[in-house]
Amino acid sequence: MKHLSGILILGWLAGGLAGCMSATPDELLGTWKIDKFTVDGMDRDRVAFNRSGLDDPIDWGSAIQFMADGTFRTNSGQQGRWKLSQSRAAVLLYTSESNQPIRWKAAVGETFLVLHTSTRKINLSRTEQLPTLPPPPPPNLRTNLPGTWYFYQWTDQHDTLHYPSNEKQAHWLTMDWQGVYQSGEGKHQSFEGRWQLQQDTLLLSESSRALRQSWHVRLSGDTLYVEPADEASDWFQALLVRKM
Repeated sequence: MKHLSGILILGWLAGGLAGCMSATPDELLGTWKIDKFTVDGMDRDRVAFNRSGLDDPIDWGSAIQFMADGTFRTNSGQQGRWKLSQSRAAVLLYTSESNQPIRWKAAVGETFLVLHTSTRKINLSRTEQLPTLPPPPPPNLRTNLPGTWYFYQWTDQHDTLHYPSNEKQAHWLTMDWQGVYQSGEGKHQSFEGRWQLQQDTLLLSESSRALRQSWHVRLSGDTLYVEPADEASDWFQALLVRKM
């Protein structure tokens, strides 16, 4: 679970935050959806996800719910405890990872809630229930395949083999943005040719001979899973890891 310390609410309605009264527990109860999220005054869209470039991001999703038993949850699955500060000018959020609260200055009205720190602001408005987040899009193979991949593991009907991990013996496959691939072992290059992606199928055409291979490919993080696309081929699955 990521630190909740990293989100804020956007600037204010036309009149600013001045003059807003302190929050009460009853005013906070219910579900709030994020309308605006800014970091150092820059818009970060309506979803307060973990975004690159943030020093202390949080994974709120797009809504948070404050419950009467002193707990909260977000539609991304984060949960913990909450309470107001003694002055009722701040909301204290406790996660299961730490007994130290995350402190958000708060201003609340009948239909709006603003939580902010010195650099981050979040504007929220009331909603009836926690919205369901859409599933994350699958990784874009076309933009993630170029680069160098090392073969790590090979599994077939009979056995699982691990490839050498040292660079002198490692088996590798490199694909560039122009559609050219090279492969080999250690410093020795064995094959080269053209590569093409058709949806989830990688086509390799070797230059030196009329050899074409077609693999079903699936990307998960920095691991590439490869299986034969030709039903006549014996089944196998190869795992490749990206060279960092």
